[in-house]
Amino acid sequence: MERSASNIGSFWLWRRRVALVLGLTFGCFWFFWGLFEAIGYNFVSGILELLAAGGTLLLSTFLATRWPLVGGALLLAAGLAPLIALPISGHGVPALALIVVLPPLLAGLLFLSLGRMPRPPE
Repeated sequence: MERSASNIGSFWLWRRRVALVLGLTFGCFWFFWGLFEAIGYNFVSGILELLAAGGTLLLSTFLATRWPLVGGALLLAAGLAPLIALPISGHGVPALALIVVLPPLLAGLLFLSLGRMPRPPE
């Protein structure tokens, strides 16, 4: 079965849009979570969370818009890091791991798959 150029282009754009929405939504969530934690609870902890979680995810997503393989690999690493850190910290709740791990992991995998596909014709 042969794919037309318009089908390949729409499939490519669909995966890119889903990856962008996942990366930006999750990055903004952690960015504002850290900001509000810094304002209301603990300034140093909140700023570290803002920069470490939110900043990393947003920066990785922005890098992935230009270089899908680089940004996808960073998002994949950001999704896999909590799988190691959560059991060590004693917060190994499976639901928490799914909430923290899945969005950047899926966004990273989608961006990595985009990096291997040729860009659709305009």
